[in-house]
Amino acid sequence: MKQINKNKKFSLIELLTVLAITGVILGISIPAFNTLLKGESVEYASRTVLSMLKLARAYAITNEVYSAVIIIMNETGLPTGFQYSAYRVAELNSDLSFDKWIDGEKWEFLPTGASFIPKNLINSMTDNLSSITAVTDSPIGLNNAVDGISPIGLNNAVDGIIFKPSGECESNAKITIGSGTESGGVLIRTNSSNNVSLEVNRFTGRASYVDS
Repeated sequence: MKQINKNKKFSLIELLTVLAITGVILGISIPAFNTLLKGESVEYASRTVLSMLKLARAYAITNEVYSAVIIIMNETGLPTGFQYSAYRVAELNSDLSFDKWIDGEKWEFLPTGASFIPKNLINSMTDNLSSITAVTDSPIGLNNAVDGISPIGLNNAVDGIIFKPSGECESNAKITIGSGTESGGVLIRTNSSNNVSLEVNRFTGRASYVDS
């Protein structure tokens, strides 16, 4: 019986062939994998924002105050990374002006590849966001003022979703999160068809997913 040579080595041509096939497979799979990750970032972002909306509503009811999830879109003079990405829970005065940031909460940011989509962009369902006046932050995006960075104040009206002490929402608000990235203050859509929209019912204040 012929004995099988267990120590047989691969030839150079065989190794090159395997490397070439591996390169082709990677060339096909990596772009698809990146697309999948971008899609996942939008889904993850929508879940975290939905949780923040629920938190703001619960805070309003528990403390019998007005609260809001402030969303940064189309603002100027803010640090890099805030535009179309930052959001935070605040307590409001009865006239819907900013009062203070909620203790223990900080600026949160959408994951890389996901952005808030403004109303003026095509295929966006962002609508009926409330205007919140006199919003300030000193310094914005930091937990304290000892970092040597000069305070940056918003000091103007920003968009947000407002909850009343009863748990109701100020309006039937919608916010869309989609694939995109900020560059020089401009939102660049990377996939205009990849959107997730959240809607807050005016009468119940409950947030849910809607078709986008």
